[in-house]
Amino acid sequence: MKHDQEAREEREEEAGLLRKIARLDAEIETAGRFTVWVRRSERALLTERLATLRRKAVLTRYRNIMNRLNGHPPVHARLQQVRRELERERQPTWAGRHPRALRPRAEEAELEREREREESRRAGVEERDDHRKGVERARRARREAQLRHAEQREALQEWPKEEKPSEGKRSQEKGRGSGGAGESRRSEESRPAT
Repeated sequence: MKHDQEAREEREEEAGLLRKIARLDAEIETAGRFTVWVRRSERALLTERLATLRRKAVLTRYRNIMNRLNGHPPVHARLQQVRRELERERQPTWAGRHPRALRPRAEEAELEREREREESRRAGVEERDDHRKGVERARRARREAQLRHAEQREALQEWPKEEKPSEGKRSQEKGRGSGGAGESRRSEESRPAT
């Protein structure tokens, strides 16, 4: 497989770099000052190349894992699948029948099972996404309701302080109101009738 071959080549290159670095380390220990400086700069370049190679390998591994988790086969597998399909389509037909008719029944059944698995996997992913979105929506609605209730509670707690008159003031107003009415009656009575 091309993918395995690339991984093997990367491992071989990494092993070669490690050998060169070890050789330079051994040379640095016994060499003169100028040679040490040259070898150290060479070693720095090799170390940088090794780090880049390892980083690339890690990223490739990560991408393959994420693709597998998301239900995508790696690129090389998809290419192979396309090639196989094209080869099948190029097979000679007989009696005007489609090349698919030439496939053995076991292979046809396997392809059908694979299609079903892919559909069920896709349905599962969609279901998980819908569930996650629903959970997020419910969480957001709950949070908004909590915030609304908190605002209402704060408004209710602030309202009595600003709006409601105290009990002492109410009794004074009642006393004034009744006294005021009596005084107005008295003034009306004392007024001479015209």
